[in-house]
Amino acid sequence: MARRGSRPSLYEVGSSRLSRDSQSPPQDGDAQQPSPAPSPPRRIHLPTGFAVLGLIVVVGVILVAWWMGRTAAHQAQEVDQANRIAMRVTEDPLVRPLPAAPVESIVATPEPPLVEPAIVQTPVETPKTRPQGDPRQEGLYYVVLAETRRDGAEAMADFCWDHGLEVALISGHNTRIVKVIALPGLVSKDRTTPANRALDQRIRDVGRLWEESGQHTSFSDNYYQKK
Repeated sequence: MARRGSRPSLYEVGSSRLSRDSQSPPQDGDAQQPSPAPSPPRRIHLPTGFAVLGLIVVVGVILVAWWMGRTAAHQAQEVDQANRIAMRVTEDPLVRPLPAAPVESIVATPEPPLVEPAIVQTPVETPKTRPQGDPRQEGLYYVVLAETRRDGAEAMADFCWDHGLEVALISGHNTRIVKVIALPGLVSKDRTTPANRALDQRIRDVGRLWEESGQHTSFSDNYYQKK
């Protein structure tokens, strides 16, 4: 029976196999693949027609810019020359500017007020002689100048008739008080109508003279009264 110690151990067997594997040459399949060689850079080739066209465009742009600059410089030179000529003419002592013609001021004339046809009415004609009694007509408006005693009313009526204002004396309920009314009667109490404005103007003119004569009223407190 052989001795146990004469057989190699498992460790020794494994070590011998690893040494043989490391010493054996590598197989073709396990050989390292060589790295590919770098490819040369690609060159872009443009057709000759494109190069010529680009050159023509660049030259055209340069020519247009040069022409525009030349035109602008020429125009500026002409304007400068015209300004110099104008300055020489202005500074010439023999050339004097003509005096400006006077501008006539245009005065706007006021437009006449619009008159409604329905309101324009002519006053009712009255006799030129001093009326006796009550000359009023139904439906007409009369301007009352004053209410005073008979002697004062008669003096006022005489003054008005002497200065072109026709009036009449109307006795009131109180026989001692008399109304002095202007003639003629009016169809409306609207003071903007032509007939009313004409009568008001006569009343203001005579009333101013009446006050200047030493009286205490100018008929400015008159009012309308309908018959």
